[in-house]
Amino acid sequence: MSIPAVEVHDLTVAYRQRPVLWDIDFSIPEGCLAAVVGPNGAGKSTLLKAVMGLLPSTSGYVNIFGEPVLNKRSIIAYVPQREEVDWDFPITVQEVVMMGRTGRLPFWRRVSTHDRNMVEQALTEVGIFDLKHRHISELSGGQQQRVFIARALAQDAAIYLMDEPFAGVDAATEKAVIELFRKLKAARKTVICVHHDLHTLADYFDYVVLVNLRLVAAGQTSATLTPENLNKTYGGRLGLLSEITERVRKRQVDM
Repeated sequence: MSIPAVEVHDLTVAYRQRPVLWDIDFSIPEGCLAAVVGPNGAGKSTLLKAVMGLLPSTSGYVNIFGEPVLNKRSIIAYVPQREEVDWDFPITVQEVVMMGRTGRLPFWRRVSTHDRNMVEQALTEVGIFDLKHRHISELSGGQQQRVFIARALAQDAAIYLMDEPFAGVDAATEKAVIELFRKLKAARKTVICVHHDLHTLADYFDYVVLVNLRLVAAGQTSATLTPENLNKTYGGRLGLLSEITERVRKRQVDM
């Protein structure tokens, strides 16, 4: 069996001695598109930050390709929620994306032609090359999201952790982002997103992690999005849950 891209084992995370995630245990295979799903306040963003190694754990561990996450931080790219970014900071689109390269460089090495090419390629990939000299405050919500996705692409990472990449974006941006994710999957990259829209889960993601302070279930989307698991996660919104599971069933039939 191949080594999982991400393995989370018995992970508990606490703020000020108050646990916000308990005994989380799952693994995600290499080269898949995975969604972390649950109600508001379920600990989804906390889980993503703990996987990245940005938050300390009270117990348990996170391995990346079989090694502790702190040994593998250089192959992980992280895209925060847009609300966590200071959009008034005086910096251009190109400079933000270049951070994806300079964060990997030793202090003594200057930015190279290869680094600049990687930045330009990332900007082109997300469709904002013509905006590279714009200040980030001048961009729309969808364009701002593309900037930080481009920064992650410039890192040329193996694992991409994205906190609500579709939140507040227009339909064109959402379509462009999911097409980009599919390209990353084809290149054996692993993408893990906090995601809210249950209606698009089966279409966008092949793996899902259901959390509500504890792990409810994790696995292939087609097998994991069951009425029972969704009921445990969301607490009985039966009309919505039936609709989602029916969408999953129809997608399996169409395939």
